[in-house]
Amino acid sequence: MKASTKSGIAVVAAAGLFAVGGTTGAVAAKMIDGSRLKDASVSGAKLEKNAVGTRELAPGSVGQNQLKEGVLEGVEGQAGPAGAQGEQGPAGPQGEQGPAGAPGPAGLPGSQGPRGFTGDQGPEGPQGPNGLLGAVYRVANYTNGGGGIATVACADTLAESANYTAISGGAFVQVVDGTGTVVSSHTEPMTSSFPGRMNWSFGSDSQDNNTPQAGRLDGWIVKFGNGVAPTSQEGDVLQVWALCVPNASIPVEVRNY
Repeated sequence: MKASTKSGIAVVAAAGLFAVGGTTGAVAAKMIDGSRLKDASVSGAKLEKNAVGTRELAPGSVGQNQLKEGVLEGVEGQAGPAGAQGEQGPAGPQGEQGPAGAPGPAGLPGSQGPRGFTGDQGPEGPQGPNGLLGAVYRVANYTNGGGGIATVACADTLAESANYTAISGGAFVQVVDGTGTVVSSHTEPMTSSFPGRMNWSFGSDSQDNNTPQAGRLDGWIVKFGNGVAPTSQEGDVLQVWALCVPNASIPVEVRNY
């Protein structure tokens, strides 16, 4: 060690030795300072453990290179002041694309938007086909009278008539007396008038005899109130007519009340 260090240790060592040497009474002698000790006259082996503390050393008298290895282990000094902020380092490389996140929950429905403006009137479309194109009036004259039911078909054969639908119809009845005078009181009342075709299965045991055929609208049927039509008296008139159109796909809607 340097001389200044030795002197400080010597002072403490001497004081320690002096204090230990007396066993009775107070010590009146003065403490020995470093100037009264020779260099290297007191070694560390002659000092008790913890005999020299930092307060016995002069500031700056012992350097770190003058201490044994490991002496300062576990000793922490006071933290020094914070250093100045360093410069910003360069940006790092771009990382890889991360995986796609899970879909979020569906959002709430938006509010109703305002009503739009009314558009301009579009151009008039072309003229459609005449709905009565191919229509025909069919009239049946019963010159010899008839029974309680009279009818007219939309065509002369069943197959041809099935291509039509009767959209209106009716009957005209006139009864005269023996002089040819029309007698209104003898005019037979009609109780039914509707589109259809009759089932004239005379002589058959079928329960459908003299009843309208199901699903047939290609004609017109008239029924009289007392069950008989005008007789065949000269001058009597019985006409049944129907307005038929060439369309067999008109739907039938039934309402029950």
